[in-house]
Amino acid sequence: MYLYQNVTPAQLAAGFGISTGTTHAYTAAVIGLLAARAPGLLRALREADPDYVLIDGTLAECDRVGDSRATSPTSTAGAE
Repeated sequence: MYLYQNVTPAQLAAGFGISTGTTHAYTAAVIGLLAARAPGLLRALREADPDYVLIDGTLAECDRVGDSRATSPTSTAGAE
């Protein structure tokens, strides 16, 4: 309920008749277990082989050797 319905720990505590501290402990333990079982970003990307990746709200093309259309910034050091 905490992750799926965005229910607050206080609401969970009231609903299950347990203390808020117990709710915090249980949710932290479950989130820790889920995080330990989740694949890392690199593994997930390799398995999915996506054409695009959305990270922090930014749409970026993804491939293993780099985007051939990308241009490198030109150095202007010393140019006047």
